[in-house]
Parts: sequence; C-alpha cells; structure tokens
Amino acid sequence: MRMLRPGAAALVVGAVVAAAVGLAGEVEPAAAPEPVAVSVPVEQATLVCPGVASVQGVSTAVVSAAAPVAGPGTLRLDVLGADPAGAPLATAPAGASTLRYQAPVGASRTLVLRGTGTLAQGLTGTVATRAESGAGRGLLSVACTPPAADRWFVGAGALVGQRASIHLTNVDAAPAAVDVVLYGSKGPQRPTAAQGVLVAPGAQVVLPVDALVPGEAATAIHVVTRSGRVSSAVLDTQVAGLDPRGLDWVPAAAAPATTVVVPGVPGDGDARRTLQLVAPGESDATVQVRLVTTEGTIAPVGLETLEVPAGQLFSLALDEIAATGPFAVQLDADQPIVAGVRIVRAPSGAIPDVAFAAGAPALAGPAVVTEAPRTGTVTTTLLLSATGAADAVVSVAGAKAGEPLTGALSVTVPAGQTLAVALGSAAGPWMVVTPVAGTGSVHAGWVRAEAGARGPLLTAQPLASAPVSVEVPAARPDPAAGFAGRGPTPAGPTPSP
Repeated sequence: MRMLRPGAAALVVGAVVAAAVGLAGEVEPAAAPEPVAVSVPVEQATLVCPGVASVQGVSTAVVSAAAPVAGPGTLRLDVLGADPAGAPLATAPAGASTLRYQAPVGASRTLVLRGTGTLAQGLTGTVATRAESGAGRGLLSVACTPPAADRWFVGAGALVGQRASIHLTNVDAAPAAVDVVLYGSKGPQRPTAAQGVLVAPGAQVVLPVDALVPGEAATAIHVVTRSGRVSSAVLDTQVAGLDPRGLDWVPAAAAPATTVVVPGVPGDGDARRTLQLVAPGESDATVQVRLVTTEGTIAPVGLETLEVPAGQLFSLALDEIAATGPFAVQLDADQPIVAGVRIVRAPSGAIPDVAFAAGAPALAGPAVVTEAPRTGTVTTTLLLSATGAADAVVSVAGAKAGEPLTGALSVTVPAGQTLAVALGSAAGPWMVVTPVAGTGSVHAGWVRAEAGARGPLLTAQPLASAPVSVEVPAARPDPAAGFAGRGPTPAGPTPSP
C-alpha cells in the first residue's frame, strides 16, 4: 500500500478540518434578532351609533363625530345594513376631520360611523337627543362604540314605570351570538331569553330588561359576545303614569378591576347621586371609598369602607356625604369591581331628568368632546380629576365643526382634586383634551345641562381616549411548518413510501 508522507498527511488533515469548519459555518448561521411587538397606526374604525330619531315637534337628534388630527382619509355615516359602497348619509367635508348629521323626522334608526386613514385614529362619535316634551322628555347622549367581546353597564333598572332596554348590534357580514348576565339584589341571573341571543348580519336585537329581571330597582349588565362581533348599548327610561321622569343612555363602564374611578359626577344642589357597584366574582369585596372633590380628596365619615356581597348590586346614596360641587368617586377594593353613579336632578315642582356616570380609565392620549354647545340656557362642562400624587396637566383645544383646531389652553389640575372647565360657545365647537406626558394621572367626563321650561335637562358621559394605534404582537418563524405533523395536510392521495 502506498503510504502518505507525514507532511502530506498533515496537509490532508488540515484541509478536512477547514472544510468542516466552513460547513459548520453554513449550517449554523448567526442567530436572527429577537422579534419584538410593534405599534402601527389605526387605519380603519367602525363605530355603532344607536337610537338616532327626531320626532316632529317633540325631539331632535344629532350625530357628531371627530378625529383629533386632520389628514388623508374618509369619514362617513351610513344606516345599519346599508351597502358601504352606496351613497352615505353624511361625510366629512374635504380637508376636515369632523362630521355632523341632524336626523330627519322619522323612526329611530341605528347608524354606522366609519373612518379610514388618519381619520380613523382617535375617531369619536356621539348621538345627542333633546326632547322638551312627551314621555321621552329629557336630554340624552350615547357614545358611538366599536364592537366589543365584553362590555359592562351599571344603573339601569326594571321597576314599574322603568323601561330599560339592551341594544345589540351586528355590523358584520356574519351572524353573532351573545350571552347577557344581569346582577341585581338576588345575585347574578342568566335568563334563558338572554343566552345565546342570535344577531343577524347588519341587524339589531333589543332586549327589554323588565322582561328579563322584573322588579329590580337597578342592575349591572354584562354583555359577552360568544361568536362574531357585537356593539351593545343600554337605554334607561322612567315614567310615572303618563308623566316623564327622565331618561338617558347608560355609558359603558370599565371592566372589573381592584381600582376604579368614576369621573364626571356633577355637583348640582338639586341632584340625587347614587353610587352603584358590583363584585362579579365569587368572593365578597371590601371597598374603600374616596371622593375627589374641588377642595381635595375626602373619605365619607362612617362609610370609608364598604362590604359588598359577591354578585349582588350594591347601592349607596351620596347626597348626604358628598361635598358641594362636582367630584369623582375613587374606589379601591380587594376584589375586582365594576361601578357607576346614577344622577337625578329633581328641583321642587319641576320634571326631573336623569344621567349616568361610569367607571373609566385615566386618559392615555387625545380624547374628543364631539360637540360642546354653550348658550344662555345650555352649559357644557369638562370635569377633570387628578387621582394620583402629582398634579395633572392637560391641553384643551377647540374649533367649530369643519374647521381645524385652534391654539390650546393648558390646564393644571392639582393632585387629589377635581377641576371644572367651562367649554364651548353658541357655535357648539368640538374639543380635544390631551394629557401632557410626564404629569399626573387624570380622569375626565363631561356634563351638558339645560334650563328647560318645565325643569332641568341633563346628560353626561365619561371621556375616553380612542385608540390612535394598535399593538402588533411579535411573530416568530416556525422552521417546522410544512413538515409532517405540522400545519394543514395537503389535499390529494398520500404518496406511497
């Protein structure tokens, strides 16, 4: 056998090692960077605006909408179920980021507000209805809301003379199914008629609360979408025989949490205010109550701590313990709770009206008041509450409908206090409220009141920051995708081995 010389053997071994090193470099490339979640601008928004109706000589309804920043995009309003490619009821003027539509006389309709491009970012819509007479006398408002898998409402009742209703709306092309749980004095109830409620595409289902849980003075309502996408709203109406006693839409409340703030509670001397909360879990909740007033944060004497039975709606009258002026209610609990405040203005000898406040998160970005009228008889007030240990600073800018925002006013809210800011003018401008980064946490709500000929008219809404961007989660490639046992099996016969 021919033998290699030592020098030649060394060369061969070196070549083999070099080849192995090169091959290893090809098989094991440098590690790819770890994927991270990214934030992308909202490009489309769909909001549902329920209960839009004007009655000849009785009531007028106006839909107003705005996005905080003007830019490329569209803003349009359609009837529920209409072809989005057809002619809209209303659109934003060229170059504007606002839309205003006064409903003609006719039956109540649900409308759909759609925004694209920049006008989808932070899009906010509101339906405001004013009725000076009739069984539906009152000033009422409801936020146009997107479909949600889970939504809470606190305050609607089902006593004699009180007609509350749950409005379930499906804007998609596929059917949806919904379950409704109601919490009252008897604990959680799941009426058969409110389980698996089918809502057809482009349709709405209305459930009367008095038919589901008759005799309940107040309820907390939990709407859960089992399949599809549904927007929900709750209307509460009170009458005494043929005499109106007030009505309004109940704003959606923040999801159960151990810390809840209910902002925007007006401080009228003729108002009765009732705190209502529920601990929807299986354990009783111990709740600490604080009122964030215009003079500071106070603990109601003798009611600093509440024991709330699990699953039962708990009510507490605030008339005797609240300081004069507007306030927010701050609640800290050892179990998750949901909360709201029912407000009834009932001056002696006048017809009352009702409004609702609801638990809401702190402002996280621009929030829009779509219309803020102010005349000799009408006032619009922004209520800001700094609930943390630091002063909160917000920027308030406004403009007439169809016009760009003007210079902003800087407002400082002292820590632990509520500040009332008068908004608007006779032109009814829209307003953008923006928290200043690096300052304290602030919760907000707005109140619109009118000195009606037969008594006060009142409505209120918590102020929330609509999303301007969405978080796209990190995605990692799966190198095993497509191999046997991973992913879908290709169609056709299985090849022989």
